Amino acid sequence: MHRFSIEIDAIGTQESDLLECLTRIDLQQPLDPEASPLIDRLVASGLVDRTPDGELALTLAGIERCKSLNLRVSSDSAARGVLDARGRRGS
Repeated sequence: MHRFSIEIDAIGTQESDLLECLTRIDLQQPLDPEASPLIDRLVASGLVDRTPDGELALTLAGIERCKSLNLRVSSDSAARGVLDARGRRGS
């Protein structure tokens, strides 16, 4: 019996794209035109509000999701450091 033997993957491309999009909205930076479908999904899911002027802003849920993703990136980096210190490299 193997207890606690689940695989934990590093943050994926979709989550990285989500984090980049949320961060750019939060910082009011320009977004890539290819992000339009993602932005529509973020608005529909309640993570982002769109004003009548077309301005975008994170909702409280969007802020929390952004924080969560940032923590995930930080923990992945810390885990990579542990593996490097042990002489192993994670994928």
